Amino acid sequence: MTATESQSTVDLWEAVQPPLPDMPEVTGEGQVYFFWDGRLYIKIGWTARPIKRRGGELRAIPIMAIPGSRLLEKRLHRRYAALRQGDSEWFWPDDLLINDLFYLAGKIKPGGDERAYKILYAARRAGQWRPAA
Repeated sequence: MTATESQSTVDLWEAVQPPLPDMPEVTGEGQVYFFWDGRLYIKIGWTARPIKRRGGELRAIPIMAIPGSRLLEKRLHRRYAALRQGDSEWFWPDDLLINDLFYLAGKIKPGGDERAYKILYAARRAGQWRPAA
């Protein structure tokens, strides 16, 4: 891992840490979730409902969810803005996004999340082909 990659993952982990109690704008019950559409794109969203229910509505494959607020969701949308598909919450699975999600999966589940890793590998393979602009 290079110094730049190391700093990138540190910044990401700091962004998803629990908010400070004196910052009410970032608190809130809910989860930031990551879903794969099974073909190409990854969705980053927020919900206060159970993730399985949200996945059924979206007809997408849940990768993982982390405790978080709508503000965290917006921070992640900004981080991956160059990968965003129009005005949607769907993002191109390029190396930055996929590597960050691998990193988070390892942080939130001791020993790593094998299920999440398998989905991320499939999304990475799908994202290697990018249509001409």
